[in-house]
Amino acid sequence: MRGVALRRYPDDSFPKNIDFFDVKTLPIPTNLKENELLIRVCYISVDPVMRVWFSGAKTYIDTVREG
Repeated sequence: MRGVALRRYPDDSFPKNIDFFDVKTLPIPTNLKENELLIRVCYISVDPVMRVWFSGAKTYIDTVREG
């Protein structure tokens, strides 16, 4: 399974430069605990407001943190 982590906040070179993110290969959990659920994601929507969330600007939700 792949995961994406924010390495550092994007600057003016985004989206031409996308080295702000780390794509990692993670193990698929096999031992689920009680009340846990494993979901396979087939499609992801990327909303333009996500640029604001990555910028550190104050909005109605918390900023995306590095890592």
